[in-house]
Amino acid sequence: QLYLYTYRPSTGKVAFIKIEIEKRSIYILWKDMWTPGWKIEYFEHRGDPYFLSYKSTGEISLDRIRSDGTYQRMWREVLRGGYEYTYIPVSYISCLTFNVFHDVIKNPVKSGRWQKQVESISKLSPDIICLQEAYDENLRNLYVSNFSDNFYIYEASPSRRTQIFGKFLYHTLTFLLVIIIQSILHVISSIVASTSLLNMINFFVLYATLNIYAFFTGNLERLWQFFSGSSSGLMILVSKSIGVPIKYHQRLFGYQDGDFLNKIKPRGIQILSLNSGNHVFSIANTHLNTGVENPSRINQIKEISEYFSPNRYPTILCGDFNAHDIQPEMKWLLTDGGFTDSWLETTSDPGYTWDNENPLTVGLLKEPDQRVDYILYKDGEEIGIEIDKCELVFNREPYLSDHFGVFSFISWRR
Repeated sequence: QLYLYTYRPSTGKVAFIKIEIEKRSIYILWKDMWTPGWKIEYFEHRGDPYFLSYKSTGEISLDRIRSDGTYQRMWREVLRGGYEYTYIPVSYISCLTFNVFHDVIKNPVKSGRWQKQVESISKLSPDIICLQEAYDENLRNLYVSNFSDNFYIYEASPSRRTQIFGKFLYHTLTFLLVIIIQSILHVISSIVASTSLLNMINFFVLYATLNIYAFFTGNLERLWQFFSGSSSGLMILVSKSIGVPIKYHQRLFGYQDGDFLNKIKPRGIQILSLNSGNHVFSIANTHLNTGVENPSRINQIKEISEYFSPNRYPTILCGDFNAHDIQPEMKWLLTDGGFTDSWLETTSDPGYTWDNENPLTVGLLKEPDQRVDYILYKDGEEIGIEIDKCELVFNREPYLSDHFGVFSFISWRR
């Protein structure tokens, strides 16, 4: 099928027509009557067709054609007469921030949840991907192999303290599981007198416990990946088409109090600087302390602000901040910290990224619906940032994580 946008300048009649070639059918989706003298130019922006209509008297109109064939009037203005109009396409980049959810209870490999993540993200085709909780080496390899045209960065080596604690915990839990199995068999043998019946019961108990053992050791393996993998769980993937990396560093926060996990998995921030060919810009990725209300987070927020003060180049800051936008630390970051929230720039919707309707949120954390995942930005000295669009992704079944993703289109301005 194809679409035709028809216009008769002498009368002002316009129509949008869908043609289904195989059916040899023509459908008039809509028609309208404008005043004569209009000129119409067609262009595409983010895959959507647009029509820019104008006339010498100064009237100008922009219409977007939706996928169902209907049109949306973006704006219509009347300027002074005599203008000549030229369409200049705006260069933009797309950015995704997403907490992948390192679940140690339900196996994301067997369920295919991680595989579905990369398939869904591939369809979005973001230029920048910022991931949190990417502790597992298998998960990181999955992303690297599926986004082979991207630069990627992550911290692969944990601290020595984390490795020692992880080995101790892993082997201790495995040893306790074996002791439990032996105790069950010992209790049964002391109760049952018949040798044949005892052997039969022992067989079924052993069969059941081996399955339980396999289940738990599978989870213990993911627990081990948590300790043996990346300390921060942060990962950035960047399309090679938007720039060349010129500098990268990862910093651990000086303030690690307020979250017991920080003792073994200290939190921090990734900062990647790229040269786009026209200018330099930075991408930052972070994951802050947990808790609906956590006074310690303000210290990490202020450290982030210090990293980008002064801010010579435009910066995109992504991450799971674990804080709703009503929390004082987020208010501080968006005022004194100098950052702007791309979500608040484009919509008034609540934009909850932690939603209790999502079954994957059921577990250790019981928290209210809140917006904790952000794409923030800060202008540079000469180059600024504009947000063209910001939306939630992966917020419907099949759910891919306990968090929803945030996806934004970003353009540059001088």
